[in-house]
Amino acid sequence: MNVGSTGWQDLECAAMLAWPAEEEKDYDGWRLRFADGFTKRANSVNGVGASTIDLSTKIAFCEAVYARRGLPPVFRITPFSEPAPLDRILEQRGYSRLDETHVLVQTLSENRAPSDGALDVRLASPADWANVHAVLQDRSSTERAQMIGLIQRMPAGVSPLVGIQGADAVSCCLSVVVGGWLGIFAMAVHEDVKRRGIGTSMLRYALDRGRDDGATRAFLQVQVDNAPAYKLYLKEGFTLAYPYWYRKRMD
Repeated sequence: MNVGSTGWQDLECAAMLAWPAEEEKDYDGWRLRFADGFTKRANSVNGVGASTIDLSTKIAFCEAVYARRGLPPVFRITPFSEPAPLDRILEQRGYSRLDETHVLVQTLSENRAPSDGALDVRLASPADWANVHAVLQDRSSTERAQMIGLIQRMPAGVSPLVGIQGADAVSCCLSVVVGGWLGIFAMAVHEDVKRRGIGTSMLRYALDRGRDDGATRAFLQVQVDNAPAYKLYLKEGFTLAYPYWYRKRMD
């Protein structure tokens, strides 16, 4: 599946709605997102339309806006956000390149057969889901509280899913349906049960649930250096739509 030269805006919009910021401001084709510093995805400058103002002027404006909020300016660079000149100018201004990520997509068709490994997948409350995610990902109590707030801001189509094996919560993910798209976020599997089909079972359940909830297409975002997750997603039918990365000053 290819989102095409014009379909990227639809997907970018779905991704922003699925992972909402607390506040957003539009500025000359750029969308400035703020969420008190919790995740770069919700606290970055994103190109969503054509620019008319000089890039250096725009960068300086964004730097000032984020500085007033006590946040570092972070720019998310996609193939659609004037990547060559913007990326070069940011590098010249001392911004480091971080977290190269691929957006993967697939068309949802028929439901999938369960994978190997017994896994009981349940819908959890935001607080219960955040508790499981915090344990699996070794998150702090502050990050746990921020995750609860994020889930509560998500669209009505969010499903916080937890995978139970025996008496233990061993996996989790967030399934979010918005605008015909299913977004899958925050997939995690307990270290002790990795490579036993748990991640595959969780992913297939989330895809089936999204399809049943009306989604026709699915997307997820994976860092390119996460080889095991990348391999799983390709095996389960996802294909590359486009890359993105962040630019952030490290001082």
